Amino acid sequence: MKTTKTFLLGFAIVLFGCGAASCSDDDKKDNEPQNPTESPIDPQNPTESPTEPQNPTATVTKVEYTFSFEPQADQLEVFDLTAEYTDFSGNTQTEPVTGIWKKTFACEKFPSDFSLQIVRTLKTGVEYTKDSYGIGYTSDYTSEIFLSDGKSKQGQMSHFSSNLSSPKNKIDQVRPILYHTAFTVDLNEEKDNIVRTDK
Repeated sequence: MKTTKTFLLGFAIVLFGCGAASCSDDDKKDNEPQNPTESPIDPQNPTESPTEPQNPTATVTKVEYTFSFEPQADQLEVFDLTAEYTDFSGNTQTEPVTGIWKKTFACEKFPSDFSLQIVRTLKTGVEYTKDSYGIGYTSDYTSEIFLSDGKSKQGQMSHFSSNLSSPKNKIDQVRPILYHTAFTVDLNEEKDNIVRTDK
């Protein structure tokens, strides 16, 4: 009887030791640090692909500026709007603005000057049918830079919106220049980016 108890006690100790060793191995595997550099990149997920390095010798060959302008609709009932601009070649042009006006200008010579303004002229003989008229506008501006290696990159961008209004008895006091911008475009010292200087 005593021999049986001793045998059972010894057997239980052996089983307990094996179980503890097994748990210890599992914990060790779970706590082992993973090396992220060895993780395979999923070719179907482009966000995990390494970004392509920029060419350090690429220089700017051209920059395009796109302007988009939209006046408040009822402003066109009482004003004639005109876009007046001098492009990067020095040519001065005027165009009527009858709704959304959008135009892209290319600059390939540095430095170069540019100017744009939207002018409003009060119409004559207009019957004012509203108590007030919207005199605001929405404008967007973006630039894209083209490089000598055939690639391009986004430059500056901006968005502006105004919802100003004027009572009908003060329409004739609204200032004629609705929008204006003028600047010079040049290259930085490395010639891999542009420098814009507002006038």
